[in-house]
Amino acid sequence: MKVSTIFLTSGLLCALLTMPGCAKKEMDRCDHTEPQVFKVKITVSGNKNEKPKVDKETVHACHQDDIVFEGNVDDFSIVFKEESPFKKNLGSMRGKAIGKVEVSPSKKPLKYKYDVVVPGYPVLDPFIIIRTK
Repeated sequence: MKVSTIFLTSGLLCALLTMPGCAKKEMDRCDHTEPQVFKVKITVSGNKNEKPKVDKETVHACHQDDIVFEGNVDDFSIVFKEESPFKKNLGSMRGKAIGKVEVSPSKKPLKYKYDVVVPGYPVLDPFIIIRTK
């Protein structure tokens, strides 16, 4: 087999393995035994017509993990309109909000849509997915 064919074959294999859904089982399961901390950076530009940005559009976490939201502004809220993986919605204190995942582990991953609310800016609506044990 030619060297170029080997590289092409391995490249295609790598591309297929990184396609969405290929590693789904691993992404859906918690792979750690101790609680972890996941940080989400919230960035607000000076343009009042732009939505805030987050560095992770979807956070994958597990029961008892902490999710830390840090903003470049002091005043923001994390609001769940329906169910929440936390005990309550989170408001920031000096540009930081911390939530411990309290939802019980389930047989399938749980998806939560939330709003990042910064006064005077459009609302951003990313997701948190709570993985199974």
